[in-house]
Amino acid sequence: MKAYTGSSSHLITPKLTVLTYNETKINALESFAYQRSSNVYSGHPDHYHVNCFELTYVDRGNLIQCIGDREYKMTGGDVFVAFPNEIHRPSDQPMYVDTMWWLTLDIGNTESFLFLDRACAEDVIAKLYNIKHRIIKTNPKIVQPLIKNAFEYALTGEDGKYISAGYLSLFLHMVLNCDNKSASLSTPQISKVIDFILMNLDKDISLDELAEIANLSLSRFKQLFKDETGQTPRVYINCQKIYKAKKMLLENRHITDVAMNLGFSSSNYFAVFFKRYTSYSPSEFINKSKSE
Repeated sequence: MKAYTGSSSHLITPKLTVLTYNETKINALESFAYQRSSNVYSGHPDHYHVNCFELTYVDRGNLIQCIGDREYKMTGGDVFVAFPNEIHRPSDQPMYVDTMWWLTLDIGNTESFLFLDRACAEDVIAKLYNIKHRIIKTNPKIVQPLIKNAFEYALTGEDGKYISAGYLSLFLHMVLNCDNKSASLSTPQISKVIDFILMNLDKDISLDELAEIANLSLSRFKQLFKDETGQTPRVYINCQKIYKAKKMLLENRHITDVAMNLGFSSSNYFAVFFKRYTSYSPSEFINKSKSE
């Protein structure tokens, strides 16, 4: 198991950028990362952050965070909070992620936390320790621009550190405000649609049918669904089918049986679909799981 202190070197690749304090010069911000578009995402092994909170924000996509045997499923607009020294990891099963940010905050020195005065810093840290929901559902239209701008100014280093810290402070306050509200920000229409999807993964679900359930026009339904979940309805359905398929395959269900139970016309089409979203064929996934 690896302990991350936030002092590791920065990384810049076409799909992943990781900044450290050496680049951002923002007090208490030990690391700040952004992952760009990718069809599949494989998580890290168990790890923890010494004296640091870690917050992960999924812009668009589907991610599962794990603490022990407990899984926390994230979709677009969700924030996952890992406490200082808490062992956690993204799921070791590849998942669909479009874009996401994550950051680690050192809570050891309240006199210089994000350049806030001590009273404000202590208030933010205390509220982080007292969050009600491990997955905090936010309003993406408000929260996403805050972390996006924070990262863009962090890239400029010394010149943008105060602006970046200001955006990060607003981001934290908005996340904590959302935590004080209900566990879900979904409208009744979208909540009803999600319930229907989860109950009917064995069927070929049409978007027209879902729009009718939501009592919305098709275009309005697709826009509202994406606004609230960070995913298009079709991507959401596909990710849920993959998640259920993985569980069935791990229960030693035959591949053809899994395909038929999830509404696929053939096992061959299911195999192509499965590999598109996981980077493994069903057989490769089963063999990989047995070898671990």
